[in-house]
Amino acid sequence: MYIPYDKLPRIGTEALTIPFVGAIIERLGDSGEKEIIVQTRSKESDPKFSGTLEIPGGKFRAGESIYQTVRREVLEESGLEITLVGGEDETLHTSSHDMSSDIFHPFCVTQSPEGPFVGFIFRCTATGTPASETNETKGCHWIKVSELKTVIETNPGRIYTPFLGAYLLEHSDMSFATAVKIILRYYVTADVILQLNVFEDYLEKMNPFLFLEVFGKRHKDRKIC
Repeated sequence: MYIPYDKLPRIGTEALTIPFVGAIIERLGDSGEKEIIVQTRSKESDPKFSGTLEIPGGKFRAGESIYQTVRREVLEESGLEITLVGGEDETLHTSSHDMSSDIFHPFCVTQSPEGPFVGFIFRCTATGTPASETNETKGCHWIKVSELKTVIETNPGRIYTPFLGAYLLEHSDMSFATAVKIILRYYVTADVILQLNVFEDYLEKMNPFLFLEVFGKRHKDRKIC
């Protein structure tokens, strides 16, 4: 999602990056394989990415703690109630000069300068039945990690949240090279192709074995451009 510069929140004349949270909700399925919740993005305000798969999440409300935001957004978008937010029990609460601060450790932090957004992603567990449709999403359901891996590898544009590649790298047999390929293929746009080609040339010289795994067996087989 892209927000025009003149629509961004501001302090004075300075435009600000927008923070958000995301929840990777996990469970062990009947087959014994790990599953996570995904939903189909359906926002009139964001037609470009409507129809892509995403995880529940959204923006902060003023005064909310990060964990309150996670719980509220998950309930609003998926109908599920969070039972555990990874790392919440390790949060360090501090205060000084009549101000309080929480030090927390999400699963990962992601930034999209073009949005502009910065996101805090948490691994969670939840209870309840996934909602079939909300005002922003539809088709919320559990998907096996192996099935999601196949979707990301074969059609990365189907995924709205590319940081799921980092999750799969940690929690499946996905190789580092595959994760790199997923992230690069997702973010390719006309204005960065030149930089990616420079990166390819550098990688081919510095690590030809990783180059072959990421970009193909021959120069003409490269996945990028």
